[in-house]
Amino acid sequence: MEFISNLGALTITCCLFYLLYYYIKKSKKKENIFPRKKFLTYLIAGTLLFLIGQGFTDNSSKQITELKEINEELLSEKEGLLSDIKGLEEEIEEWNDTSSEMEIELGELQKENLTLTENLEEITIENEELSKNNTELEDKNKLLEEQIASLEKETAKSEEVNTNSNDQAPVASKSEQTQQQPKQEVKKDSPKQETKQEVKKEEPKEEEQSSGDCDIKGSKNGIYHIPGSTLL
Repeated sequence: MEFISNLGALTITCCLFYLLYYYIKKSKKKENIFPRKKFLTYLIAGTLLFLIGQGFTDNSSKQITELKEINEELLSEKEGLLSDIKGLEEEIEEWNDTSSEMEIELGELQKENLTLTENLEEITIENEELSKNNTELEDKNKLLEEQIASLEKETAKSEEVNTNSNDQAPVASKSEQTQQQPKQEVKKDSPKQETKQEVKKEEPKEEEQSSGDCDIKGSKNGIYHIPGSTLL
């Protein structure tokens, strides 16, 4: 559009130069005639071209100014974005450093977790063994309690028997005394019976001695028994 305005300005200047040239030539020769139609047509065409081009140039200049303002705003936004990008890059570097540290800590925690799981397995095994031992000890304790209870019952029975025997002892002694008194009277009356009783007592003693003399290992009724032989 600037080309149109420049073309119009050029035609106007040409018209003005032609007018000036005409007046100079007319001063020398008075017979020259001024071509008004051509002059006016060129002048009007030049002015129209200049005005049209100038109008478009005004609009274009406004657009250019607006575009410049927009460009400046975009440049300022670009600078802000660049500063934000730098800040984000710094934050990313910090996060990378922290992530590396966290990875190291995570590896250490995983190792600790493995050791803890191993310790937990060992503890569970020990706990199972202790529970088994506890059940065995409980069973043994029950058996001991039963044995203690049975022993207490036996001791209580033995104590009762002892008390009963102690209570019956004086009664038996009295009965023996009462039985011995008539025997003594009988002995006084019949000495022959005593001699007979003594003879009877001596006979089993002699039999015991004879059987004792004949007692031999592997014998029955005083007869030696040979291995493999049968007794009749």
